[in-house]
Amino acid sequence: MVPNSPSAEAPPGGPDVRSGQIRILSAALSAGLLAIGLVAATSADPPTALAITGARLVTVSGSVIEKGNLIVRDGLIESLGADAKVPADAKVIEGAGLTVCPGFIDAGSEVLTPSAPEAAAAPPMGGGRRGAPAAAGPTTPPLSAHVRVWEQPLDFTARLDAVRTAGFTSVLALPGQGVISGQSAVLNLGADRDSSLLRPSVAMHTRLAGGGFRQYPGSLMGKIAFIRQSLLDARWHSESWDLYRSDPKGLSRPTASPALDALRPVVDGVMPLVVPAATAEEVRRAGRLAAEFAIPWIVQGGGEAHEALDVLRGGKTPVLLQVQFPERPREVNPDDPEDLKIMERRVAAPRTAGKLAAAGVPFAFASSGQSAPEFLRSIQRCVTAGLSSDRALQSLTLGAARILGVGAQVGSLEPGKIANLVISQGDPLTAAGRIRHIVIDGKVYEPVVAPETRPMGGGRRPREEGN
Repeated sequence: MVPNSPSAEAPPGGPDVRSGQIRILSAALSAGLLAIGLVAATSADPPTALAITGARLVTVSGSVIEKGNLIVRDGLIESLGADAKVPADAKVIEGAGLTVCPGFIDAGSEVLTPSAPEAAAAPPMGGGRRGAPAAAGPTTPPLSAHVRVWEQPLDFTARLDAVRTAGFTSVLALPGQGVISGQSAVLNLGADRDSSLLRPSVAMHTRLAGGGFRQYPGSLMGKIAFIRQSLLDARWHSESWDLYRSDPKGLSRPTASPALDALRPVVDGVMPLVVPAATAEEVRRAGRLAAEFAIPWIVQGGGEAHEALDVLRGGKTPVLLQVQFPERPREVNPDDPEDLKIMERRVAAPRTAGKLAAAGVPFAFASSGQSAPEFLRSIQRCVTAGLSSDRALQSLTLGAARILGVGAQVGSLEPGKIANLVISQGDPLTAAGRIRHIVIDGKVYEPVVAPETRPMGGGRRPREEGN
């Protein structure tokens, strides 16, 4: 007998009781589904609004608003100005006595890159086959152009708190190892990876330092030759595939190469090539390489870039300026004489930013391994050495955003842009400044150290060493 057939045995109490139970069950199910719907509707984040009222608004892209309101909704700047209306549903931050400026951008960081495991010890310098890969990175080929930071594991952990506390809301995340190491990405420093991406592929990066002669290619000249040959191979590879796709009859199919395919935007002039160059001669050497292939390029490092303005294309070649200035080693006897050229280089290093600004060269600051407090302290030294405070802020915000191709999204206080903000008491780029709140994608983050005790330019000085 089929249980639910008309002839099935009725439950105790008769048919009326059974139909009543069904009605009750149906009502319960309907109420349950309605409750689930309400939970789903209320569990999603509702439209959010944030209002910062009566603050000094440093827009960077325009005039400073000495006293105004800034309204954020759904992670974007909705409006700003002296007459900007505060929504009834907004969370309000009283901005009297506070300054609001765009969030800082680090144009060269590895803060999101997970720490690499300890490398195996290399064989003795006198043993082993010459030219064999070093034990430090046997799985990383020298040509890793297809590697994209955005597709790699990223470390959104508590260590970002210190970076956010210093006012940094976005970074250019650098690729790892390899002579041609891969493609960088611009990411916001919010709470998770899913909401972080601003631009997945910004530039192709090269590495010329690191590794001994056992890493292939080991020498500096070998690495430069490898980059040049890789660009030639990428051009030939692209032309071969173009020819084959246009008319494959009678032609052998070219081999597949993800790495050479990834270099095509570079040789086509669409994606810039980032080349490390500290001295003036290194900048000129990088310029000759870029001119040979007629490709856009970016200087990484640039400690003496102001001495090679002739190859910076009249301000068309940007510099990702590293500010790890050379210092006299602490272990050296202060009474020992010091080479005059070394002293001059150490004194001149913080002046590079001001000289690049005076020459009209676009540049952004890159931490490249410095901690956030060290990084800001170095930028403060640039200001002391002649860079204007306004230009320092511009290079940390809108200037960096434009170089990295995200100027339409971040870098200034404008309606429609992402609400990445620094809210401070005083100038956040001075030792007296105190950051009170950081806003990323409209979400408010508080400093991890009490603002009253956090010295923007203080803390333990870094170990004194050269670049």
